[in-house]
Amino acid sequence: MKTTYEVHSNLMLDQVQRYAKAESDAVESRMENRLSSMLQKAQAEKIIESRRQAEATQAVADKLEGTTERFHAEVEELKTRMKELEDKAAFPPALPRTPRTGDSTVGKLSDSEKDIASAIVGHLNDLAKQQQRAQDEQTDRIATRVQAELRRALTVASSPTAPPVQPVSSRNAESKSMPRKPKVLSRRSDKLERTIAQAQKEVKRRSELAARRFDTALHG
Repeated sequence: MKTTYEVHSNLMLDQVQRYAKAESDAVESRMENRLSSMLQKAQAEKIIESRRQAEATQAVADKLEGTTERFHAEVEELKTRMKELEDKAAFPPALPRTPRTGDSTVGKLSDSEKDIASAIVGHLNDLAKQQQRAQDEQTDRIATRVQAELRRALTVASSPTAPPVQPVSSRNAESKSMPRKPKVLSRRSDKLERTIAQAQKEVKRRSELAARRFDTALHG
C-alpha cells in the first residue's frame, strides 16, 4: 500500500511533467510562428530591395550609355575641327610681297614668311595637343564617376538588410510573463526534486534550441 505522501508525490510529479510539456510546446509553437512571420517579412523586404537595386543599376547603365554617346559625338566633332585646322595649316594662303631686285621666282615664300607659316603650324599643333589632353582628362573623370556610381548601386544588392533579431532581454521578459507554476508541497522527495529540475532543464533546452533555429534561419 502506498502512503499518502507517496500518492501526493506521484500526483505532483505527474502535474509537473504535464505542465513542463505544455510550457515547452507553447514556447516552441510561439517561436515557430514568430520565425515564420519574420522570414516572410525578410523575404518580402529582400525582393523589394532587389527590385530597387535593379532599377538603380538600369538607371546608371542608361545614364552611362547616354554619356558615352554624347562623348563619342564630341570626339567626332573635335576630330572634324582638327582636320579642318590641319588642312588650313598645310595650305596657307599666298602672302603678297614685292619681288626683290633680280629675283625671278615670283610667288615663292620668303624666309620670314616660311617662319610665320611654321610658327602657325606649331601653334596649331600645340592647340591640338592641349585639346587631346583635355579630352583624355574628361574621359577619365567620366569613367571614374560612372564606376563609382555602379559600385555604389551594386553594393547593397549583395548584402540585403536583415530584420532585427529579438534581444535576449525581451525573451527573458517573455519567459517571465508565462503563468506561474502550481504550488507544490513544502516537503518533496528527492525523486520529485530531480523530476522538477529535469523538467526545467528540458524547457530551457527546447527554448534555447528554438532560439538558435530562429537565429540560424534568419542569418543563414
